[in-house]
Amino acid sequence: MRKILIVVAFFVELFSIARWHLCWLFQPNFYFTLLTLSARVTDAINLNQGMPVLLTHVMHNKIVYLILGGAQTLFEYWDIRFLKDFIGIIGAFGVVLALWYLITKFRRNIFVWSLFVFCLVISAIEMFFQPNILYPLKIAIFGIAFQLLSLFGIWQFLKPRGAFRYLFIGTLIIISILTLIFFPLSYQSFCLKV
Repeated sequence: MRKILIVVAFFVELFSIARWHLCWLFQPNFYFTLLTLSARVTDAINLNQGMPVLLTHVMHNKIVYLILGGAQTLFEYWDIRFLKDFIGIIGAFGVVLALWYLITKFRRNIFVWSLFVFCLVISAIEMFFQPNILYPLKIAIFGIAFQLLSLFGIWQFLKPRGAFRYLFIGTLIIISILTLIFFPLSYQSFCLKV
């Protein structure tokens, strides 16, 4: 039963990723450039008029905004709202489970840790450099990486056998399918359409 659920989840996630072929780029909030960095610092300084200049410059400098803005942009790729539209509700749940497994178990599963690091690296490369990779290839790279991470999380969740776990994953798969049917264009809030 576990293998059947994994295969069905794989195809639901694959279909969810396939919808993204109509886009040509992610939304601007998925990218972090020097222009956005300067704009954020300028906006923050302008909001603090009347404050001491030294305090304003200590709190609003490019290093702080590079770290905070970069982290905020990186988390856009790991946001549950993005993941549920990118790889479906079952896929987003699988990614959360995989991260939970990695954080709580501290196992030395080199494959999963390297997959997690790969997902972080491709997200960082995309957000900082906006490489000129063909969009379908970019979606395939993102999709395969996040899908493998998701399927690992679902597999780990189903390892301890129990009817409740199978029923829960089956319910999430059905909800994912219904979401794809009734809200087929929900992904467009995260990408720029052709």
